[in-house]
Amino acid sequence: MRSLLILLVTLAIIFSGCVEERKRVVWDVDHEPVFPVSHYSKLISQFEAEVIEGGVEELENSKAYILSGVTRNFTDEEVEEISKFVENGGKLVILIHIPPANLKPLLERFGVEVSERPYEITEIIAVPTEESILTEGVNEIYMRGVFPVNGSLFVVKKDRTIVFGEAKGGVAKLTKFGKGEVLVFGDDAMFLNSYIGKADNLKLAKNIAKWIN
Repeated sequence: MRSLLILLVTLAIIFSGCVEERKRVVWDVDHEPVFPVSHYSKLISQFEAEVIEGGVEELENSKAYILSGVTRNFTDEEVEEISKFVENGGKLVILIHIPPANLKPLLERFGVEVSERPYEITEIIAVPTEESILTEGVNEIYMRGVFPVNGSLFVVKKDRTIVFGEAKGGVAKLTKFGKGEVLVFGDDAMFLNSYIGKADNLKLAKNIAKWIN
């Protein structure tokens, strides 16, 4: 009886540890992001999951992978690993800071297009046009230095003259891939501590945390 009790306790500890590990979020630092992770502390504080700094090697047993303003290229092997991660149910968040040539192989894998040239307007207010857990309670978001995205999750509130892909004034896209999803924003500044308090950016951050969980 005592042996059985010890076995059950051991299994419970192992199981709880596995569950906890699967809740983590990986914030990529291996591909040289423009801003350090500390500049996004207000965004990170919204996550229930543990956020660790790392790269593709940390994706196993993780729920989400965040690429914010990354500047280094991805190898073919890394693109394959990320694709498998999403296909198996992972969430991938990509926030663009520079012309996304380094991200092109990864974006193409998920059917996402991002322009090499940003909108001429530096500061943009965007509005949601799709119903989603991400847009609940969000009326407007503030963005700065935005690259057009071929999606309509959020679009430029005014001056939608630029058509990129099938989206007119698109700045964000949410797309499914296998069992997982990919979320792309044409801006990474919107979630910086300096700007997350503008418009409904903080509400959007909370929605992203809920979407990941």
